Amino acid sequence: MLQPPSHSDWSSKVDPTQLRNRKFNTGKSATAPKNMDSSWVETPEERMRRLQDTVMGVAASTNQPEDNKGATKAKLMEDQIKRYKDMTGKNSRLETPGQAEKEDDDPSTRAFDREKDMAVASKISSAQRREMVKKAADYNTRFTKGNFL
Repeated sequence: MLQPPSHSDWSSKVDPTQLRNRKFNTGKSATAPKNMDSSWVETPEERMRRLQDTVMGVAASTNQPEDNKGATKAKLMEDQIKRYKDMTGKNSRLETPGQAEKEDDDPSTRAFDREKDMAVASKISSAQRREMVKKAADYNTRFTKGNFL
């Protein structure tokens, strides 16, 4: 039969105001170590070989070079791309001279300009106006009540 916990239990000694919420351990210390503990999966022969290697002073092979291979490959590729861009001198923004001026034309950084900011209607030709009216005439069909059955 089950018995209630005794008074010597740790819960009776802990101040309830000092208890924190219990949650998953997700900090830096929660991450698994990079190298696996092989004591659970190694055979007796492998264990003897490992112990002999440690006695002789032979360093055990680690898997860290394989882990770092992806990072070094990415770093190498990044360096190659940077060298290529520096060597060719190509910059997509500078290829078209008008594009840089359009991108720099930010209304919040310059004074008010009526032609640019208001987009005066006199610049629209009659053909463009007819086309805009034709497109706008179709908008009423998009917002009507649906008919199902």
